[in-house]
Amino acid sequence: MVSEGESNWELIVSRTFQSRTGGEYQWVDLEGSTVDEITETAAKFKIHPLAVQAILEGEERPRIQDFESHTFIVLQGPTTILSQMLMLRRNVVGARRVISYTRELVATMLREDFYDLDDQDERYYRDAHFQLSHLLETFETYREFLADLRDSYTSMVSLSLNEVMKKLTVVGTIALPLIVVSGIYGMNVAGLPGIDNPLAGRAAIVGMLWFVVLIVAYFRKIRWL
Repeated sequence: MVSEGESNWELIVSRTFQSRTGGEYQWVDLEGSTVDEITETAAKFKIHPLAVQAILEGEERPRIQDFESHTFIVLQGPTTILSQMLMLRRNVVGARRVISYTRELVATMLREDFYDLDDQDERYYRDAHFQLSHLLETFETYREFLADLRDSYTSMVSLSLNEVMKKLTVVGTIALPLIVVSGIYGMNVAGLPGIDNPLAGRAAIVGMLWFVVLIVAYFRKIRWL
């Protein structure tokens, strides 16, 4: 929620920012707040009753709405997504298994050699068999949909991990040669090239800086940075 204000509110996490036009606006975060805190904050900033009602009800889709003195924003961050999808998929698979067994049971009872049904009862059992088949197809669709969501989420996590590993690779590639050079010349032994030259240290530093510039330019060229 973005509102016009002069100071931070004590009960709610808030922060004042500078707008592009030079004015100030205050960002007020109502995540995890109590009803009393929300009510007091709404009264302090004169929040519109519709926005207050949406905050109190919760579980609303992300949206943004402008009022006279404030802007109402609803955000929902993705949290604990994978565990929820796995739990939901287990429930769907369990329900599908029960429906499958029940359909087979009804199909068995429709056999004349197992259970003698009159015409009226048989109509109900056949309708139940049809409804169970429809439910089974529906749960199968849900199962495949959740499996696709799981695969998509796993792919997104893998892509994020690849980006992290790429950045670590860049840092390691830049730092490793510098560590090797500084480690070699940090040894207190005689015979190293340029050890007696007073300009050798400066030359080594300049060389390492040039190496950093070149390697960074290379990584930018291949779009790793």
